[in-house]
Amino acid sequence: GFYDTSMEQYDAQEPNFKRLRQQHLDGELRNETEERERKKDKQKIKKKKESDLPSAILQTSGVAEFTKKRSKLVLPAPQISDAELEEVVKLGVASEVARQAAEESESANSASSTLLSEYSVTNTMATGLRTPRTPAAQDRIMQKQTTHHRMNYLLFFSSQQRESLQHLRQGLMSLPVPKNDFEIVLPENAEKELEETEAETGFIEDSADVEARKQAQRDAEREKELKLRHTPVQRSLPRPTEVNESVLRPTSMEPLSDLQQAEELIKQEMITMLHFDCLHHPSANAANQLQRGKIRGPTSTSNNASHIAYLEKTSYKPISTEEMEQAKLVLAAEMEVVKGGMGHGDLSMEAYSQVWEECYGQVLYLPTQNRYTRANLASKKDRIESLEKKLDLYDF
Repeated sequence: GFYDTSMEQYDAQEPNFKRLRQQHLDGELRNETEERERKKDKQKIKKKKESDLPSAILQTSGVAEFTKKRSKLVLPAPQISDAELEEVVKLGVASEVARQAAEESESANSASSTLLSEYSVTNTMATGLRTPRTPAAQDRIMQKQTTHHRMNYLLFFSSQQRESLQHLRQGLMSLPVPKNDFEIVLPENAEKELEETEAETGFIEDSADVEARKQAQRDAEREKELKLRHTPVQRSLPRPTEVNESVLRPTSMEPLSDLQQAEELIKQEMITMLHFDCLHHPSANAANQLQRGKIRGPTSTSNNASHIAYLEKTSYKPISTEEMEQAKLVLAAEMEVVKGGMGHGDLSMEAYSQVWEECYGQVLYLPTQNRYTRANLASKKDRIESLEKKLDLYDF
């Protein structure tokens, strides 16, 4: 609606709030000021380039501070003029020439050299000159006494040395006359070790070759040891775990014939060999039974004790390789005699295998009695138990 404006007072300095903006309250911003100053600088540089191009380039590139003109150096007046310096140089050169000429003619005129000074070397004797000191008085009596003491000491030392040498000579003469009786004894493997040392020092052998050589030596030693064992052990043939000593004839029998005595000796040696092998080289069957628990600890211990007791009563005598070769020759000769006497011809492997199978089929093992018997003498129950035992071995 309408209202009265006669009482209002208008002030032109007051802000017009209808047209007032934020920039009017904040004033001029900093970036605007910098922009305005930057424009002014550009205008000034432009004007300088137009009026004085080289100075403007130096000023804009920042080299102006290094290219300022230096002020003139102001020095005091020299105390010696150039003419005086030239005179001094000329005098020095003339003096050097005169000195050289005097040295060249020194034999003709030696007085000139003493008048010319040597300026290149500083005279060091000037500071060392002083009044000589009076020599000290010498005590001649003391000198004679000192000389006398020295002579006495030398004489005493010489006499002591002569006595020591004489005593040493007498001691050496009292020693017995030396005897040059020597006997040189070398170790058993000295030559072999020397050859190995020479071979080793010649070159470094490869580790694979060394290991192969050591393995070959171990194999050779094992082969040599294996040859000394019995044939069933060498061929890993089945052997009984218990030795049957009932094959021996009782001692209460009538006197035996020569053939029976030979058989008893063979049986005795066989039983001794079985005890030795069971103790030192047990069969694989015995080892497997131990692992499966079929033979307990006390049983195996008692078996070993029985083997040890028998070997203590009947000692085992090892046979050398030479004796074994001789025995083989004797056995081969005996076989030829039997073969010729009984008219046996050459037997093929097939025929031998057939005879072996027939003979082996007539033998039956009885596990309950732990012995072998003929198959035609065993009962049906014994045959079944023997077959069950054989089946268990095959299953294992």
